[in-house]
Amino acid sequence: METVVLKIPTIKCEGCVQNIERVLKQREGVALVEGNPDTKEVNVSFIESEIREEEIRGALIQMGHQIG
Repeated sequence: METVVLKIPTIKCEGCVQNIERVLKQREGVALVEGNPDTKEVNVSFIESEIREEEIRGALIQMGHQIG
């Protein structure tokens, strides 16, 4: 299991976090998603053999978020 912490400055509220969690949890290989609107961070735990970090980042970008 791999875990990555992504800084997402475009998170504005708890609704943004819930949307990110919902979308990422639908991806095969994503085990856990926890976001925090105050720190504008999302922790994602995933199985590397099933999904790559780049795919997770791509999904966030497709949602209209910036990663920085």
